[in-house]
Amino acid sequence: MWQSFTQDSRYALRRLAHQPGFSLAVVLILAGGIGATSAVFSIVNAVLLRPLPFSDAGRIVVLHETARNFWGSVSAPNYQDWKTQNRTFSSMAVYRAGGLNLTGDFSPQRVDSAEVSSGFFESLGIEAMRGRLFAASEYQSGGPNVAVISSGLWQRVFGGDPSLLGRVIHLSGEQYTVVGIVADDLAFPADARVWTPTHLDTAFDRNRDTHFYSAVARLKPGASLLPANAGPTRGPRDPLR
Repeated sequence: MWQSFTQDSRYALRRLAHQPGFSLAVVLILAGGIGATSAVFSIVNAVLLRPLPFSDAGRIVVLHETARNFWGSVSAPNYQDWKTQNRTFSSMAVYRAGGLNLTGDFSPQRVDSAEVSSGFFESLGIEAMRGRLFAASEYQSGGPNVAVISSGLWQRVFGGDPSLLGRVIHLSGEQYTVVGIVADDLAFPADARVWTPTHLDTAFDRNRDTHFYSAVARLKPGASLLPANAGPTRGPRDPLR
């Protein structure tokens, strides 16, 4: 059997050597097919197969606002109403994804970021691996500019310097004090590497018609999505996973 395989291989190689153009085309087609398959699997694995890194991720849901023909992002006043009337979730929060320019004694760079309300880290089960998360007073207007960063950004830009906690970094021209560092694989939403507290008590956020936030919540132990879905203008529609 091995002799037959060797003879067939030699014959195939000789034929390919006599037709280099055809051989190159075959190699390129195979490479493209393998590459595309690998890329698709990487996406499926990341989105569907690999479990989320969050604690007890099966209890995490995203919330969407529904009213008449509208379905999507959330206004701050409506979120505040949900929070007041909530009986199903152990914690709720809103967030707004964006980007900030990080500058300092290094090449300026754009980093993905998110403004988050109180309850954000609790809803996802995220804890600080160094330092702390935001205090209640830091979610109030007029509070200090503070930031939590990912461990990957901490290592890549700041060399893992432990003295970074309590120091000031510059984000889009403003000074922020780093109060905590979280594990890099807990980045949410998208590829966020910096989190700052949002202030829901501003005049802008008191407008019920401004829908700029996304919402996330954690179901109480034993709670079901059925009561959570009740109500014409509120309720989770898609699990985070």
